[in-house]
Amino acid sequence: MKSLHFFLTSSIILLMFGACSKPTNTLFRSYASAESGIDFSNTLTPTDSLNIIEYLYYYNGGGVAVGDINNDGKPDIYLSSNQQSNKLFLNTGHLNFKNITASSGTSTLPHTTGAKWNTGVSMADVNGDGWLDIYVCQVGDYKSIKGRNLLYINNHDLTFTERAADFGLDIQSFSTQAAWLDYDRDGDLDMYLLCHSVHSTDMYKDTSVRRVVDPLRGDRLMRNDDGIFHNVSEAAGILSSPIGYGLGVAVSDFNNDAWPDILIGNDFHENDYLYINDQHGGFRQSQNASFRHTSTFSMGCDIADINRDGRMDLISLDMKPDDEIVLKNSVGADPYDIYQYKVSFGYHYQYPRNTFQLNQYIDQAGTPFFSEVGQQLGISRTDWSWSPLLADFDNNGLTDIFIANGIAHRPNDLDYLKYYSSIQKLDTAHADALINRMPDGRAKNFFFSQSAGLQFDDVSAAWNPEGKDLSTAAAYADFDNDGDLDIIINRIDQPATLLVNQSTGNHYLKVQLFDTSRNKYDIGARITVYAAGQVYARDIYPTRGFQSSSDYTVHIGLGTADHIDSLLIRWPEGTYSLKENVPIDSLLKFTRPKSRSMAKSDMTLTALLTPIYNGLDFIHRENSYNDFEREKLLLYKLSSQGPGIAVGDINGDGREDLWIGGARDQSGITYLQSATGQMLPLQQHDLEAHAGFEDISGRWIDVDADRDLDLVVISGGYQIDNPNILLDRVYFNDGHGNLTYDAAAMPAVSHMSSCIAPNDMDGDGDVDLFIGGRVAPYYGYNTDSYLLINDGKGHFSIDPDPIFKGLGMVTDAVWSSVDNSPRKDLVVCGEWMPITLLSHDGSRWSKRTIPNTEGLWQSISSVDLDGDGDEDLVAGNIGHNHDLRATAAHPARMYVADFDQNTTPEAVISYYVQNQDYSFFSKDELAGEMVILKKKYTDYHSFAQSRLDQVFVDLEKNPINKSVSQLASTIFENNGKGQYTAHPLPFSAQSTMIFSILPTDVNGDNLTDLMLGGNIYEVTPSFGRMDGGYGTVLINKGKMQFEELPTDQSGFFVPGAIRDIQTITISGKKAYLVTRNGDRVMVFE
Repeated sequence: MKSLHFFLTSSIILLMFGACSKPTNTLFRSYASAESGIDFSNTLTPTDSLNIIEYLYYYNGGGVAVGDINNDGKPDIYLSSNQQSNKLFLNTGHLNFKNITASSGTSTLPHTTGAKWNTGVSMADVNGDGWLDIYVCQVGDYKSIKGRNLLYINNHDLTFTERAADFGLDIQSFSTQAAWLDYDRDGDLDMYLLCHSVHSTDMYKDTSVRRVVDPLRGDRLMRNDDGIFHNVSEAAGILSSPIGYGLGVAVSDFNNDAWPDILIGNDFHENDYLYINDQHGGFRQSQNASFRHTSTFSMGCDIADINRDGRMDLISLDMKPDDEIVLKNSVGADPYDIYQYKVSFGYHYQYPRNTFQLNQYIDQAGTPFFSEVGQQLGISRTDWSWSPLLADFDNNGLTDIFIANGIAHRPNDLDYLKYYSSIQKLDTAHADALINRMPDGRAKNFFFSQSAGLQFDDVSAAWNPEGKDLSTAAAYADFDNDGDLDIIINRIDQPATLLVNQSTGNHYLKVQLFDTSRNKYDIGARITVYAAGQVYARDIYPTRGFQSSSDYTVHIGLGTADHIDSLLIRWPEGTYSLKENVPIDSLLKFTRPKSRSMAKSDMTLTALLTPIYNGLDFIHRENSYNDFEREKLLLYKLSSQGPGIAVGDINGDGREDLWIGGARDQSGITYLQSATGQMLPLQQHDLEAHAGFEDISGRWIDVDADRDLDLVVISGGYQIDNPNILLDRVYFNDGHGNLTYDAAAMPAVSHMSSCIAPNDMDGDGDVDLFIGGRVAPYYGYNTDSYLLINDGKGHFSIDPDPIFKGLGMVTDAVWSSVDNSPRKDLVVCGEWMPITLLSHDGSRWSKRTIPNTEGLWQSISSVDLDGDGDEDLVAGNIGHNHDLRATAAHPARMYVADFDQNTTPEAVISYYVQNQDYSFFSKDELAGEMVILKKKYTDYHSFAQSRLDQVFVDLEKNPINKSVSQLASTIFENNGKGQYTAHPLPFSAQSTMIFSILPTDVNGDNLTDLMLGGNIYEVTPSFGRMDGGYGTVLINKGKMQFEELPTDQSGFFVPGAIRDIQTITISGKKAYLVTRNGDRVMVFE
């Protein structure tokens, strides 16, 4: 705990990148300073009073700004140095740059008294004269550092005059970076100043500290009033507190209302902020509503529309290592109790990894909703990462990712923190000695290339094969005007690097906008290009990445598109201009016309489904049992699997009614449908008497052949403190919907059930039941399932066939005509098991599996999807949006044994990474369950280097040894003979764990579509919440091709943990019921 506390109260966060000469056959070529003339290095000189121990952001590095300062069409470069002078480089053409710092008057040395610490830099036309000015952020009034922010006004002759005080911008604060925007759309530029904090005793309180205004550490919104900037933060709803550890800032229009919104990335425990413009001079905070979770140690950020859907997405960087040994030796996610403690204090859900927020839906209130898919994209682990840049670097029409990396010394190294916590007094150890105990943190820079279907590949070696380095700020521009984007990188203790793009073959378009108002560069405009059936949208906001500002020229890669259909400009105040006959492979310049259209060109879409309210007011209230106290090595809780829902006409009036299951200490409930379609609760005393049960699923079935529907309910949950509450139940219907419990109807078997699959198994005219067994007695054990044979009167007995004994950790089952025979087969899925087929030939059972399907399956459905007369399967899995890696060649494994000989078994999970099989869990997580490991590994480094078979010997001899090779939710196409071909479902179906699958014709084209739902929030923090879904509609396009229907077209928007989706007829219309764990039931029609 002391180590963690130190890292959160006395640490640093910095990153840097390197460059070296490279072969010319790569996409980028590094230009050395001798070639480019960019003779700049951000050299640090630590002292006893100023170093990583004394200033936690000592290694954050300088900044870089790019822009055309002399309007000659060539982007120039301004680089900031933390301790030395900043430098301005004039682009003289042909990738040659001239140092004009002295002659231009932009050296920071004459304008700084005492010690200085420059941070972020930006270029903006602050005074609205059509020439770019330069704004420099500095740290002020911290120890010996007494800086103030500087503003260099462009004199139009390659000279500048420092005039920050004249504009009210000579701010003394812990400034990180400035972002320029016209937030009130009055035609001039305003400024958001991002600031950072330093650790002190007042940092770790509940979130009420956010309301405290701190003039040094708090962010500021500076409104431009006729050329003088005033702090309007409080009036505008901007937080200016001491806990804003601001490292990332970016501006964009996230909700497509033509008003600028602001994203803030905060380090450490404070939330990131998403400020949505209220269009009345202020902002509302939307981060908790818009983001399911965020990064913990948020660094730089950037914004782009990566999937070309017209909504802006975003990336936020953190510092999760890609190297497994470094990962296991570094501070990771909080332990569960500390994690929950922070949440109870009002902090949002956060995980220490890069996050990518995919903008999925904008509601009528203008709130954007994002799915975090960084792990699914494969970009969540890039080490100590500073500056992300989202741009199309290879001009193939798809947005790529660049990430600048590295830190000189890792202050989050666990062995270092252990050593530090053992020191009685800090004075006993000299700073140099402490710093030298921190491991080197140099890291490679990353390039990720996007291909179709949001597939990102690590092409770092192919595009720029450099070694490990220290890179911080980065910006892009087409420095040689050849139609592709180059990158300038500011590095620590090494020369800045110019990466020159050598892309060829694809088409592009470059656009510059000019204005006659005071916002000459049209900050806030959006350019949308329509070409070859694709849409490319770009917002003009130069501040992006980390402490950096990129070029104003909009660059759009077009791939092989040989013409542009049209170009739409949305000007900063929300008016539009449409351009046609636009040439490709060119730079186009547009001046804002005096007459512009206010009408949008986009057509308003009518969604297929609409949420309705018909009196269904049930709210599921999950109890707060902590499964991790029972088994610390679970990935997620097993006690949050409900509620299920059952639909049927229970009173014989011809209208469909329903039952919804309750949580522990909450009874299930029945509703009768009225003639007007309203749902009216019907009191059921026997259901209320069983409120102590955890209802997992239920079915309306006429079990006693009296022509009314009875209710079968199965019980589950992992809170096994009373075996009687795990009994499955039958409630008999009196024909009017009144239910009576019969304890004798079901065998008195106490177990954690998962599913009901009804079928007349023995052909005697009544309904028999398969009941799946979830877990017993510990996770990982093969659990018994049961086939219950109906005696015709609704009383069931267990089929003694041993095939159901130890069937596995079953989660769902369905009866399906596997080989088109009259007798249906039982298809079973579960966790750490393959999809299993149980067949009965009239005399005996047999079992087989679909090859290579060992998965973490949660749901399964049987339906003829391709109209060929046989039944295919749709199976919901855990998906790809997590860090558990598994393939057929390198499966994830689980070993279950009493490793520490304390009579309680442990389930240990491994995954294959860097050609070795490593524990998925950290040393502290394993030792929390097995204390013996603390004695075996007295330091973290030795554990980090150990394979799983070195941590636990003789693993392969373990009697319980399971694997997972398939993670994707999948369609299994039946060839009519019971042989299946796998078709993974589209991207959105892999963003979370799928708990419910409903085959149905959503759009009325007589093809069976798929409605999917999932999410699970109760997870161990190192695994992270699986919350990427809002409900998914997949439209059947024929031939096993399914297409994701965007939420604004489907209307199916369900935030929360979906557990069941069912159809119901309401007033003669088809509707859909959706249950959510711990939330209200939703209805769509």
